[in-house]
Amino acid sequence: MSRRELEEPRSDDPRALTAAIFDVDGVLLASPHEQAWREALIGIAEPARFTTAMYQAHVAGKPRLSGARAALEALGVPDAARKAVAYAERKQKRLEELVHAGSVAAFPDALRFVQAVGKLGWPTAVASSSRRTPTQ
Repeated sequence: MSRRELEEPRSDDPRALTAAIFDVDGVLLASPHEQAWREALIGIAEPARFTTAMYQAHVAGKPRLSGARAALEALGVPDAARKAVAYAERKQKRLEELVHAGSVAAFPDALRFVQAVGKLGWPTAVASSSRRTPTQ
């Protein structure tokens, strides 16, 4: 959506946008998921083999356990299905450590867009597929 479209007055068209819901992880915030997945591999497989391309192809967007299994299978780890549970838990622990250490950044373009929508006076909300997201 262009700046001009955001600044135009509201339409009487019932299909016109009047509110916004933003996805948090990967849209508003650059969370260190890929880094956490890579670092959690220590002692299981060679972390350097866990590339961005591999992350995008096998892990990104999947539920945690499915992503863990897919990563281990892509890396050729024997007994990947059994090891996936522990790997997923290690990844989550490492992600939480990185988040608490401040390794999360907002995407500047996303912030500008949220601010532009806010200036319109639209109701806004954020959403996440994570089950660990606070509900308040």
